[in-house]
Amino acid sequence: MAPAVSVVMPMYNVEKYVGACLESILNQTFQDFEVIVVDNGSTDNSAAVLESYVPRFGGRLKTSRIEKNSGGPSPAYNKAVALSRGKYVFVMDSDDLLMNNALEILYNFAEKNDADVVNMDRSYVFFSDTEKPFPTQENLRLNLWSKRVVDKAAFEPDDIGERVKNICGGFMGRTAWQKFVRRDLLMENNITFPENARIAHDTVWAAEVFCCARKILTISAPLYIYREVASSISHSKKPPQESIPSSMKSTLYVLNHVDKFLAGQKFFQENPQYHWALLNYFERICLGDLIYLTQDSALPAEPEFFGILKPEMANTLGEYGATLVYLLTASNFARSRLLMASQRIAELENQLKQIQGS
Repeated sequence: MAPAVSVVMPMYNVEKYVGACLESILNQTFQDFEVIVVDNGSTDNSAAVLESYVPRFGGRLKTSRIEKNSGGPSPAYNKAVALSRGKYVFVMDSDDLLMNNALEILYNFAEKNDADVVNMDRSYVFFSDTEKPFPTQENLRLNLWSKRVVDKAAFEPDDIGERVKNICGGFMGRTAWQKFVRRDLLMENNITFPENARIAHDTVWAAEVFCCARKILTISAPLYIYREVASSISHSKKPPQESIPSSMKSTLYVLNHVDKFLAGQKFFQENPQYHWALLNYFERICLGDLIYLTQDSALPAEPEFFGILKPEMANTLGEYGATLVYLLTASNFARSRLLMASQRIAELENQLKQIQGS
């Protein structure tokens, strides 16, 4: 018989933490699950640690491997979902942890409310080093993952337009592991992680899930424990000469992926304003990540930016590659200047209010 829940995760060089992750799954109060781990070309002892846990799961832990890491987790995510058999899919990162009752609570919420998606608006976070694979209660910190949280379980709007507004406003959460999802929803709508995206891959997946789901329930229980590791991919900064070309390629790929997906959905065919809103949202997300990934958290000046990007991108973009690179550069810096101006205006308005109130 197929299990109720498939816990799916990619794995890459997490030998220090994957054992703790698997222990947290073994300790679940809800046991009708399978775990599918796809090794994304690990070069450390992660695979050996993983294999040592196979007997303890009694046939419920399935493993697969991608020999060469593509630079991002999406291929491993997609392979794990394709191998899953559960009614529901729950995505995890292989260095994170679950509260002992997480799967039970998520499954019961989904079943009792006939929800396609159970969305968590908060989690625990703890900073970890190699000597502390498990957190203590003292170093767990509650973290909110959206600009709007709920006091008790609440349904998201049925109207897709309202959901798009919430996505673009940061009200529905960007991470994949916040979502407990009915597997048929993913299969019927061909929702996958964008395979060549080095940034925003889970944000794309989450947005597509939100746009296609029939019923979405957001809950307030912190059931997931996110591990902060200073050496992780999300904390690795690279010099602009490396980060700018790869991030811009990823941005173009993400926008193309999102555009194709939305073009196949009836609602977005009939409401192009929401199609545009999501493309605009993902362009801002990707360029925001680009700024973060530069070593000094600041983009170089326009000429340097153009000089870094042109050799790498001109051929990719075809006959008018240099022109398109120039337009990308100009639009990015125009947006940055507008953002800084709006922030400065907000600061001045606050100062004026303080002066008027004194």
